Amino acid sequence: MFTPAIPPCERRRLEALTELEILDTASEPCYDQLTGLAAEIAETPIALISLVDPTRQWFKAKVGLDASETTREISFCGHAINHAAPMVVPDTLEDPRFHDNPLVSGPPHIRFYMGFPLQTNTGYRLGTLCVIDRVPRNLTPKQTLQLSLIRDQIVRLFEARLLSKRYQEQLQESLNLAHEKRLFLASLSHEIRNPLNAIVGLTDLLLAPDHQEKDLDSIRYIRETCTTISRQLEDLLHHSRLDHGKVELEIRRFDLYELLRRIVATYQVPATKKGLSLSWSWDEELPHWFLGDAVRLEQVLTNLIGNALKFTKQGSVTLSVSGYECAEEGRRLKFQVTDTGEGIQPKRLDQLFKPYQQANPNTWRQHGGSGLGLCISKSLVELMGGRLTVESDIEVGSCFTIELHLTESQPPPARNQPPKAAAKPKKILLIEDHPINQKVTERLLRRKGHQTVVAATGREALTQFKNHHFDALLVDYHLPDCNGFTLVQTLRKMESESDLPPSPIAVLSGDKDIKNGHSWHEEKVHFFMAKPVTIEALETLLEHICSTNNDRETTHDL
Repeated sequence: MFTPAIPPCERRRLEALTELEILDTASEPCYDQLTGLAAEIAETPIALISLVDPTRQWFKAKVGLDASETTREISFCGHAINHAAPMVVPDTLEDPRFHDNPLVSGPPHIRFYMGFPLQTNTGYRLGTLCVIDRVPRNLTPKQTLQLSLIRDQIVRLFEARLLSKRYQEQLQESLNLAHEKRLFLASLSHEIRNPLNAIVGLTDLLLAPDHQEKDLDSIRYIRETCTTISRQLEDLLHHSRLDHGKVELEIRRFDLYELLRRIVATYQVPATKKGLSLSWSWDEELPHWFLGDAVRLEQVLTNLIGNALKFTKQGSVTLSVSGYECAEEGRRLKFQVTDTGEGIQPKRLDQLFKPYQQANPNTWRQHGGSGLGLCISKSLVELMGGRLTVESDIEVGSCFTIELHLTESQPPPARNQPPKAAAKPKKILLIEDHPINQKVTERLLRRKGHQTVVAATGREALTQFKNHHFDALLVDYHLPDCNGFTLVQTLRKMESESDLPPSPIAVLSGDKDIKNGHSWHEEKVHFFMAKPVTIEALETLLEHICSTNNDRETTHDL
């Protein structure tokens, strides 16, 4: 008996076989069916797809044989992989290489063998498609051709498997990179928002009427700078969420007329400071109430109006709202923001809605901004099923148009409510590890008459919660000894064991995505506030969480 020779490129051949990740895998119908077809064409009781590794031949698919492998030194396929052409042994007893082979003298009693090398496009022969009989014989040219075609199909399956493996590796690498990017952005957000929170809180306190007027301009400048940084950071994070499909619409009933009135009112002061006219028009035939994502719509319109004011030196900015009939959807709404600004070069219009692009290359130096606002706006409008377009003439101005379908709704039923009583002072447990943010938030709450107890860690918070009653808890998500969700779970367990109702809890964080990572609803936590925190936002938050039912299902971002 001759033992099989080792191919000259054995190391690289074995590397190619290993890369395929097919050895010792479960049976697969595609290989089993081709092996069965080979046995049928050759009219043999045995057919195999055999792969040769350093010590054995292993059968990926088999017909007529119970064994799953044999040693390489007695294998027929170990010989066959040394040749590009099929290896034929008409009668093993007449062949000196095999006449005393254990596979000939014993089971499965091979007398006829024909092996077709499985050679990949890299030139390495990994194994064979072989047919075996227990009597001497030969195959016809037609049978040989048909088996060659089956061999080619098996090789293609190998190559497809390898391509799929590489694709999955690249996909996983991309997913890992995207995950790392999101973690980086979340960490960046937290690290930036924490000091911003302190600055915004301090400027809120310093902007009180009892300070000298000469100090107020500097303080206002600090406040505006913080707002700008916060907005740019928010654009970056929002673009990342949109890019990964993490933004979902929240459809609710809202008063569109009131929303637009409030948006325009917000920008009246900056428009007046620039000497610009800001106005809006409303189609009187439109109803006031619609179903839609008012928060996203406000975000888009705010961005468009803010841009129009930024790039208009003189003249006016106008928001107009009208309706028109559409055969497919019924009434569609058209929002148009028109300005008398500098206009946009035609060659830059196509780039305008791409990320990090601005109408003028010098825009960032002159006006700042992230270059993401219009990209985000377009993505949000398309997410809502609409479209955002622009028309512009140099030295004449620009017009941004949103066309969108919103379902009409009825106004909420009128409620006869007694006059709202002044809010009573609350006792608040503030769980925050950042020393400056502790002091700033405590001062903001004290200015509104609230009493605050501060805990810097989860352990301190549990001790305070056990020994005192609180009207509400403000929980920072990132704590030195635990995260906010773990702490809330422990607090809820303590309440349950003491048969106490769930306390109002709001989560504060520099990372706005934390509400998507845990089952907050199950812990009856429905309020989230992104840093930096303002005095008005804190008061609104306390008003909400202390006056609503903790069994509610809706989350609120404040």
